[in-house]
Amino acid sequence: MRSISRNQFICFAVISICLIVAFSRYIFGPFLFLFDDVGTDSMALFFPRMLENQYLSGLGFESWTFYRGLGQNALDQEIFNPFRWPQLLLDYKTMGKSIVYIQLAKMLAAMVFINKGFKLAGFGEKTVFIGTTAYVLSGYMMVSSGWYGHTDHMLFVAAGIYAMELLILKKQWWPLGVVLFFMFGMRVLFFLEFMVIYYFLRLPDLKSERKEHWAIIVGSVKSGLLSLLLLAPFLGTTIYNLINSPRVGGEEGKFSEMLSRPVFEFVNSDQLLTIICRTFNPDLLGGGNDFKGWNNYLEAPNHYIGLIVLLLVPQAFLLLSKRHRIIYGLITGFWLLLLIFPFFRYAFYAFAGDFYKSGVSIYLPFSMLFIGLKAFENIYTTKKINLVALAISLITCLALLYLLPNEFVNGNLRSFCTILLIVNAGLLFWLSKSKSPIPYTCIAALTLLEMTSFAFYGQSERIALKKSDLNKKVYYNDYTKEAIAYLNTIEKPFYRIEKTYGSYKGGFNDASAQNFFSTKIYDSHAHNNYVSFLRAYGLLRAEMEENTRWIMGTVSDFNVQPFLGIKYMLSTPQTEAYVWKSMYDKMKSLNGIEIYKNRYPLGFGILMDQIATKSTFNKLSDKNQKQFSLYNYAIIDEEYLDAVKNIRISNDIIVSGFFNSALIQSKYDKVLQIDRFEQESFSGKIKVESPSVLVFSMPFDPGWHASVNGKKAELIPVDFGLTGLTLESGDHQIAMDFKPPYFIQGWILFFFGLVLIYFQASNRKIPFFKSKISA
Repeated sequence: MRSISRNQFICFAVISICLIVAFSRYIFGPFLFLFDDVGTDSMALFFPRMLENQYLSGLGFESWTFYRGLGQNALDQEIFNPFRWPQLLLDYKTMGKSIVYIQLAKMLAAMVFINKGFKLAGFGEKTVFIGTTAYVLSGYMMVSSGWYGHTDHMLFVAAGIYAMELLILKKQWWPLGVVLFFMFGMRVLFFLEFMVIYYFLRLPDLKSERKEHWAIIVGSVKSGLLSLLLLAPFLGTTIYNLINSPRVGGEEGKFSEMLSRPVFEFVNSDQLLTIICRTFNPDLLGGGNDFKGWNNYLEAPNHYIGLIVLLLVPQAFLLLSKRHRIIYGLITGFWLLLLIFPFFRYAFYAFAGDFYKSGVSIYLPFSMLFIGLKAFENIYTTKKINLVALAISLITCLALLYLLPNEFVNGNLRSFCTILLIVNAGLLFWLSKSKSPIPYTCIAALTLLEMTSFAFYGQSERIALKKSDLNKKVYYNDYTKEAIAYLNTIEKPFYRIEKTYGSYKGGFNDASAQNFFSTKIYDSHAHNNYVSFLRAYGLLRAEMEENTRWIMGTVSDFNVQPFLGIKYMLSTPQTEAYVWKSMYDKMKSLNGIEIYKNRYPLGFGILMDQIATKSTFNKLSDKNQKQFSLYNYAIIDEEYLDAVKNIRISNDIIVSGFFNSALIQSKYDKVLQIDRFEQESFSGKIKVESPSVLVFSMPFDPGWHASVNGKKAELIPVDFGLTGLTLESGDHQIAMDFKPPYFIQGWILFFFGLVLIYFQASNRKIPFFKSKISA
């Protein structure tokens, strides 16, 4: 492996120190990199998933989990993410403290990749230093670091830029395929769009021969095919989850709304103000909970990537060649089009929503950085600068800063930005007039000071949990754990629990963090069939898209709790008023946690000897009637009527709108008797008196497979999204197993992809092929 140069070592060392300073309150101070402000996702989503993954890893390679809502596919290519592995080995306390170090490790890795990418792109060492600093300490990198997955994406983007340079210059296509593999998901679409933009950024400096460009296109296709090979075990699951996510393919998705917007509708004033302010500083409109701009602190436009870039970009259109000016003008025009007319930004995001994150807030500032670095390289080498353009750029920036409404803008930061802009302009002028290394050293030092100061300030504005909290019985380490441990000693493997309190906030992912089965979930892409079930039975306010992510489950919907197997309710003295005493009896008090037991518990898998179609169900207008119909009828889509032709069908649903304990008790002998239960496999037996549908209270998913008495059986969707199994009369042994579609075949293709990488990376020939793999 080639050793790094002295300049690279200095670059890496200095930026590493800057990162340590920026995150010093989490490294040396009393705070955890877990937030209790607008970045609540760190505690409400990411930390619970870490705890869940740690537990599931002890069970083996789990691809389905019942710790999320009524159950959800948990398989993705993230199992290969090396930054995830250490957390699988850590306990609760160490894991909480480790997060900041793992985030820093990602940033350092991004630093190495972007440095190498800039170097391959032809920039000199001095310019590479400025570019590396700007990328690693950029506004989006710093702000989004509290939403951990975005730091992964910034790392993969940096690796992707390096991989594209290897493709462009050396025709090595396999590294880009590996990057696309790690990046796969909705964000890979935005990166693929950026690949086209990056190609045009590099186009002025590339050879004009057609075969060179054709080789790049062919290499891009090869890398895409390689990524598909590597993704094969996960591809079906990932695409299914995305397409069937309420945010994408569900009724609450934004596609129709976004597509219906006027094409040339101007950006609103709130967004425009935010775009301008966060080009100068990500916290100019406030940080964390104090953010006063459009949307929120993460999702608002965030284009800050160094103030010097604002002065450099105009120089590129005056100092560089005509070919550069034309192409860079087209790229700049493209980004302005997206900012001024939001419809084109919606199109960039495939009309999935009104976003800037993960796409525009990364690729727009990077494009400007690249153009600015081209101008800087020219100024540094030719010692020429357009003073008129520099003066106009400075005056324009200052005018924009001081035309902003005072009531929204942080005055101290604005003053600091003013000083930095003026000093940067002076240093650029000095750089153009002097061959001394001092002007460059001052520019580099000022860039480091500026971006580190901004990063430190932004992090200090966040409301973070304290390290001492890890030693207390609070949050996910509260006495809920003892209550669940007690219930596990007296109960069978499968039962669900509801809580009238949250260990953190509303407790949406308490089940993930504390390893119990419930109905709540907070996830960016909750299972659409679960959402459909909740919507149909009046358990979800479906008109609000956020309610398909922040799902309260059935904690206050007592009508359906027996049906879903809710056997226990946990409460505290302060929240026990939310327990319905007509259904739950107090069983035990343990360290301030009140344990209530359901009088009418049903299990997992309930027989229904009557069916009704969706059209029949939709005749019901009363929510209570709809919910109580769960105990008597399996609701079937008309297309599945042939599968249930032997089961009695009702043209009218006759059910009371009032709670009927006798109705529930009549189902006690019609419940699957589970003899083995694991996350992705369970079995049991049941006696069926007449043809029926066995309804499992879990989302219908193509990964689940059933066998009845040792023979394969078909599963069907019932009750607007749950899982059903048709059974004839008799005694039956039921086995259910979860295996993603084409899972085995996918792993064969995956290993073929690894072999392909080996031969391509080692420059060897594949046996049975006459020649080496073509580059």
